Amino acid sequence: MVYLVTPRVAAGRARGATRMRTRKAFLAFGAVLGLYLVSGAWLALAQHFIVGDAWSRVGNASYVLLSRDPHLAAIGFVWNPLPSLLALPFVALRALWPSLVTEGFAGNILSALFMAAAVREMWSILDEARVPRHASVALTALFALHPVVVHYAADGDSEAAFIFLLLFGIRHLSRWLRRNDPVSLVTTALTLAVAYLVRYETAAAALSCVLLVAGVSFARSRGVPRDRIAPVFADAAVIGLPFAMAFTAWAAASWLIVGSPFEQFAGIYGTASQLAADHDNIFAGTGQGTPAAVVYALRQLTGLAPFLLPVGAIAAVLTVRRRDAAILAPLAMIGGVLVFALWAWISGRTGGWFRYYITVVPLVTVLAGYAMRDIRLGAIVRNHIGRLRVLAAIGILSFVAVGLPSSAQTMIDPLLGRGEGDQADDLRRYLAGKEVAAYLDSRALPPGSVIVDVFLGFPIVLQSDNPRQFIITPDRDFRAVLSAPANFGARYLIVPPTSSGLGSLDAIGRQYPGVYETGGGIGRVVHEFEAPMPWLPGAQGFIWRLIELDD
Repeated sequence: MVYLVTPRVAAGRARGATRMRTRKAFLAFGAVLGLYLVSGAWLALAQHFIVGDAWSRVGNASYVLLSRDPHLAAIGFVWNPLPSLLALPFVALRALWPSLVTEGFAGNILSALFMAAAVREMWSILDEARVPRHASVALTALFALHPVVVHYAADGDSEAAFIFLLLFGIRHLSRWLRRNDPVSLVTTALTLAVAYLVRYETAAAALSCVLLVAGVSFARSRGVPRDRIAPVFADAAVIGLPFAMAFTAWAAASWLIVGSPFEQFAGIYGTASQLAADHDNIFAGTGQGTPAAVVYALRQLTGLAPFLLPVGAIAAVLTVRRRDAAILAPLAMIGGVLVFALWAWISGRTGGWFRYYITVVPLVTVLAGYAMRDIRLGAIVRNHIGRLRVLAAIGILSFVAVGLPSSAQTMIDPLLGRGEGDQADDLRRYLAGKEVAAYLDSRALPPGSVIVDVFLGFPIVLQSDNPRQFIITPDRDFRAVLSAPANFGARYLIVPPTSSGLGSLDAIGRQYPGVYETGGGIGRVVHEFEAPMPWLPGAQGFIWRLIELDD
């Protein structure tokens, strides 16, 4: 008897399969979201482990809504805007739950949501690549429980959103590579545009994806080379134009508002300026400026994924045999980011922090999935054949699994894991800001009474119950007030040590040399706050000083 499958039945089965894949993907999301939220709450609310970069992004959102001069441009132009924009709804609830701002917990919520979504994307990538279910479950779990992934799911920084967007882009770029689906190509393009509003490294991913799409489009086209040019340019334009628009729009907004299109790189608070101001401290022990810097970066990479190269080689060989170009998606999307991170470190353009290489974790996981697509454990066990395949599957999973203890060890290494395990420094930053804020709040000062540069002073403003008492750097009249404080009713300055290190970038110290030591001829020191701060390793931290302005 022959049973015919009608188009309607086939479509119904396809919809059912799609719904099942969607349910499994959301199950992966829900399974880890609770873990990440609890971890974030423990870090921020119980341990007061508040990462400065994450907290300052919450601060940017706070200045937009809760400062003395609320306006959208207070979002700032050193950081990419999207993480702070997404924090706005949480910051608006500060009156109901102050810890969203005072502990920076809004950032922890966002990072937990994004990293859980990244786990969902990892599952979906492996599922669409037809990786066997046992392998998909194991690899997704290894990714979700990776110490670096859990840490950045909980700490409120932007890595979680970046990883999610990269994985989302990989999934849709893989679809285009397999099926030449134009909708998937457009989705990838829009993802790159959004990702640029999260991290600047997206520029490297966008460039490598444009080159990949152009090359694949040329290979797929028919006819003489001249006839292939039009489809190549069309596909390259589709993948590249949304990113180009996001890049141009953000640069133009920065140029119009703060006078520089690339404030992160050229501004006084940008990376280059910070590296110059605190060069010896940031690069201590890393070999920066010598060939040892390459070894240092490779040690960080191998700490995260010790067996990246063998897993990648196995995946590449098997993928070539299958004639499946989808493996090029993760290599282009994440490979470009890693190459950029290595180049920027070796050339001295970044501090070479451990977190800059976090994308190697999803890369090795996806490549392991491609390497295991032909290893179906159930069939092997039932048929008692393929022992080599069983050993291969165990070996590949072991290659990925060994990255968990290796990464944990590297994270707590005081040299390789700089910034990841330094809880004491983050606690000092938190306590210092809290002490200054409590003192000023007790004086019940009117709006616009205290001038502070939030480059270093953001923990003070964010922990104050009266943020309107501060005149802060994003205020549109900050420069005018700083130039003539008495004319605007300002009464105090809050100043860090300005003679060296990052304190030398403080706007008040640059405006009034010697203000920290002697009052700079415009006021006198009336109070010191001795809570230690983290920016002078080997010392007890620096002391904030309150300067009362002369009448």
